[in-house]
Amino acid sequence: MSVVSAPASVRNKTPSELDFEATPKTVKPSQDIISLQAKQAELSSLVINQQKISNLPVKEPPIFSGDYFEYPAFVTAFDSIICSNVPSNKDRLYFLEKYTTGKANQVVKGFLAMNSERAYERARNMLDHRFGNPVHVAEAYKTSLRRWPKIDDGDSRSLQNFSDFLVRCEEAMKAMQSMGDLDSTENLRLVSSKLPSYAAVKWCRHAHETQTKYKKIVKFGALVNFVREEAELANDPVSSPDSLKAERKKTGTQPKWGWRNKSKKNDDSSWSSNSFATSSTPPVSSPKQQADQSDQTCPLCIGRHALVKCGKFLKKPVDERSEFIRTKVVAHSLAAGSTNVITNCRIIQVILFHKNNPEKTAKVYALLDDASDTTFVTTQVQHKLGINGVQTSLDLSTMFGRQRIAVKRIDGLVVERLDKRTEVELPKTYARQTIPSRRDQILRPETVTSWPHLKRIEGKIPPYDDDVAIGLLIACNCPRAIKPVEVIRGKGEEPYAVQTLLGWSIVGPVAASDTSKDGHALDSTCHRVMTREVISGPSDSANQLSFVFHGKTKEVINSLALNQMFELDFVEDKTRSKQSLSQEDRKFIEIAEKGIKHLKDGHYELPLPLKNATIELPNNKTAALRRLSQLKRRFEDQGGQKYSADYMEFLKKLIKNGYAEKVPKMSQSENTPRVQIKEKRNVWYIPHHGVYHPKKPNKIRVVFDCAAEFEKAMFHQVKVDEEYRDLLRFLWWENGDLTKSPREYRMTVHLFGANSSPGCANFTLKSTANDFENEFGASAADFLRNDFYVDDGLKSVPLVDDAVKLIVNVKKMCSRGGFRLHKFVSNGKEVIRRIPEQDRADGVKELDLDLDSLPLERALGVHWCVESDCFQFTIVLPDKPCTRRGILSTVSSIFDTLGFVAPLLLDGKSILQELCRHEIGWDDPVPDNVKAKWEKWRADLLKIQRISIPRCYKPNSFGRVMNAQLHHFSDASVKGYSHSSYLRLVDETQTVHCSFVMATSRVAPLKPVTIPRLELTAAVCSVRISQQLRQELELTIDQEYFWTDSRVVLGYIANESRRFHVFVANRVQEIQENTCIDQWKYIESKQNPADEAPCGLKTQELLNSRWLSTPAFLWKNEAQWQTISEEDHQLQESDPEVKRTVAMATTTSAQGTLIPSEKPSLVERVEYFSDWYRARRAVALCQSYVRILRDLVLKNHKKQCIHEKKTSTRRQ
Repeated sequence: MSVVSAPASVRNKTPSELDFEATPKTVKPSQDIISLQAKQAELSSLVINQQKISNLPVKEPPIFSGDYFEYPAFVTAFDSIICSNVPSNKDRLYFLEKYTTGKANQVVKGFLAMNSERAYERARNMLDHRFGNPVHVAEAYKTSLRRWPKIDDGDSRSLQNFSDFLVRCEEAMKAMQSMGDLDSTENLRLVSSKLPSYAAVKWCRHAHETQTKYKKIVKFGALVNFVREEAELANDPVSSPDSLKAERKKTGTQPKWGWRNKSKKNDDSSWSSNSFATSSTPPVSSPKQQADQSDQTCPLCIGRHALVKCGKFLKKPVDERSEFIRTKVVAHSLAAGSTNVITNCRIIQVILFHKNNPEKTAKVYALLDDASDTTFVTTQVQHKLGINGVQTSLDLSTMFGRQRIAVKRIDGLVVERLDKRTEVELPKTYARQTIPSRRDQILRPETVTSWPHLKRIEGKIPPYDDDVAIGLLIACNCPRAIKPVEVIRGKGEEPYAVQTLLGWSIVGPVAASDTSKDGHALDSTCHRVMTREVISGPSDSANQLSFVFHGKTKEVINSLALNQMFELDFVEDKTRSKQSLSQEDRKFIEIAEKGIKHLKDGHYELPLPLKNATIELPNNKTAALRRLSQLKRRFEDQGGQKYSADYMEFLKKLIKNGYAEKVPKMSQSENTPRVQIKEKRNVWYIPHHGVYHPKKPNKIRVVFDCAAEFEKAMFHQVKVDEEYRDLLRFLWWENGDLTKSPREYRMTVHLFGANSSPGCANFTLKSTANDFENEFGASAADFLRNDFYVDDGLKSVPLVDDAVKLIVNVKKMCSRGGFRLHKFVSNGKEVIRRIPEQDRADGVKELDLDLDSLPLERALGVHWCVESDCFQFTIVLPDKPCTRRGILSTVSSIFDTLGFVAPLLLDGKSILQELCRHEIGWDDPVPDNVKAKWEKWRADLLKIQRISIPRCYKPNSFGRVMNAQLHHFSDASVKGYSHSSYLRLVDETQTVHCSFVMATSRVAPLKPVTIPRLELTAAVCSVRISQQLRQELELTIDQEYFWTDSRVVLGYIANESRRFHVFVANRVQEIQENTCIDQWKYIESKQNPADEAPCGLKTQELLNSRWLSTPAFLWKNEAQWQTISEEDHQLQESDPEVKRTVAMATTTSAQGTLIPSEKPSLVERVEYFSDWYRARRAVALCQSYVRILRDLVLKNHKKQCIHEKKTSTRRQ
């Protein structure tokens, strides 16, 4: 029902008043009638307007899903349409829930159950905070601007869309301060790169003229105005270049439209994007086909004629006809079930090879089919790669039924992208004669140009190669190869593009055609294949293999463990600083000390440190034989000749060098399990296999199952007690003869990478140092004891003669223990000259030390430029997906134990922590705003290769050190906290030199922590690093200072009377136990180098910061250092970390009675609680207790009344 309101002049009058209103005497009757008619006309007009409004569609605000772009418009529409007409907040909340969806709806739903007027206000405030934050909106604009595709020449529609978006950005920039960086040179260059080539050139000239001629700075607003003018010109219906081109085409020769010319019958391309094929001779068709064509319906005007005969269609410009064909005709043909449609499926050109012979490759078209569960390759490709395969049978299930076929199984195939950026190892693959497919379904570059939404991948499609066969079908049992990385969706029936690790493919109808090159236009293909491998033989039931899924492992990362890693400094662990040995460590040392023997040949012998020496092991020889038979089959494969030869040679050397031996022969009665148990002689057989290092394809490593992946020859120098060698048995063919039965061998040395091997080798190395220290000196012994990590040693000495002497003594000491120390490298060429060539590292053996530069070496994970004697970074970022798992892998791959680039890595850790905070899945795609931050940080990470840090703490020209000081700086922010340490040296001429020593940076924990607590945690890190540096630095430290810009922390440390809460108390105690208050100094934030890290730095900022160059004031005399007195950082009594003391006071009167002290108020009682919920629970308990007491008093009162009543009744 519509309501019409009368004009103000009529609104308060009755109908009688309207009809019979008194007329003044001065007004004529005719004027009265005219006035009355005007009022009636006005009223009728209002009624008509109201009826028109009621006939319009109902006004509704748009539905908001959580898009930052749409929130301002949604709020405006909601306030105008809903809030202005709905007075109740409860009803407004209902409408707010109705017109939101997705993330926004989840926010609103949480307030529906409150049923209060304030619920709507809180919901709106939450939406404003989540989606109306100016920073979020600004970042969304910037991200969209960065991802905007480049506009092609002649694409006027895209240019107009880009102009409209830039206008939106400009308006947002005026309202939001965070958008100001759009005026930067980098952003202007980015935006101009999106323009068509002709417009970009014009803009460059315009910008250059503005800067040089008018002396003005080019800003974002000028670029927006320029793009808007270009878009208006490009879309002008009269004077735009596109309209002129269309007019020229109209006036030119009109082609006769029809089917393709016979000469182009064998052309692989489909309909062109700019013109249609012409022909004067129509194709030969049967009478029935001609009749069918005469009955066609025109898709444009719905007339009974073909589209090529439609006058309305022929009057259209060429561009509009082309667009109509692409978007309407192809989709209409597909929907009608027409066979005259070329459809593309996921066929990609790749490179195929076998992992044992990567040099021999074959280009093939691979069909990615997620409807099949088995991967196939054609026999033609198999023979081209020279692979034999293993004969087997398959139970093949298709739409036509089930049959058993003979095939060959191939293991170890690898498929690689054409640009060789990514390779994927295929599961077991089966060879067949052909793979059902159609060549017209192969993607061609010209297909992409026909569809506007696919143009951005035009340069990523390789050209069609008629000589390459469709020779591979990759099924869903290889998800890594077929899993979509990105999808470009089309509209309606348009084709869509899918990107996988192997490249791009297009799925769907792409063009209309009556035939294809290979004559399969009317063929229909359906790939749905299920297989089961069987063993050929006479009996089906006896030879069928039970199907077992191939078990692959993926690291399961515990989110809780990752969060704990970020919060190690916030765990109340009182035993952190106490280093103690576990029970297993003590037991290992006890076994090693008792069982170690120094043999006559110089080697040491240690027993196996078994956890349980009385364990009885089962007989696993059958399992070892089964594994050996699998190894034999691999040797006999056609592609296994090299693998077999390398394997044989390795085992031959192993046995020849005495690292393994034949098991001594025993009588049959002695070799029974019963006798072994009686004599407590355990036997265990260890399976083995071979692997190749990716960087050393010609060097095999024979790996035992209890071993690590790579050989550590150091372990071979430590022998195993003969009593334990039967636990290290393995099976092998004598002299490598596979025709003979395998013999039993056993290892005489410790195995590669067994859990006990590193400990045994390290214990032996230290025993060597202890046993021969008197003979070769303390320097060599200290080198072995303190400067070795497994089998790598690192030492720095001041003089060449000292270095040579140390090398000679250490080599002799190691040889007495059965070890050979070699692969030496030094930054001093004179030292290298005096080292025998066979003992030099591989990179310096062939160098001409007079002409060549020393190479880049890797020392304990850090790259060391030997020539310049500097530490450097070599970054090779793996191609990881942008997921939480991929980000963790990339961040963890940067090895920076000394903290050179800690401020840069803190940003990467912050991104990872943000994903943890939002509980993003390990393999889920990350949000767009986080992805933009990650890609920016990842690109900046490559620039750290410019960083070079001198290895030596003092320059060569520096004099004798007279004073050495360690300075530790700490700081914290909401984002994280950091520490950095510097060494300050002073020589006899009072020359000062400062150098970076070590630093750390860590993100703040997920649970909110106050800034003073973070600052205190950073100070504790300084103390712990100080203890570590004093142990590791071979320097006498004269003074040590700790600097912080937090007066609160200094107040905590200087406190001696007040008590703190547990968190602060534990850390203050650790600081006071290891440092003195006089060592702690105050520094302003602008001078604090540790202030650089908590906010994060980019690479260029890091190079120009105080982080690596040390603070400027340390280079000055100590008298010029600015310090403050202790009174300036006194602890405040109101500090929340200070425990409040409560004194209970009572007084007595003259008669000796107690007079209670004044009772605290309710407010003071509530202040005792640090948490609101605890206070509320305490008040509730008090109220409940009062209620119980009141009920008890009433109950007693009733009993007393009843008793008195009964007593009075008895008296009466």
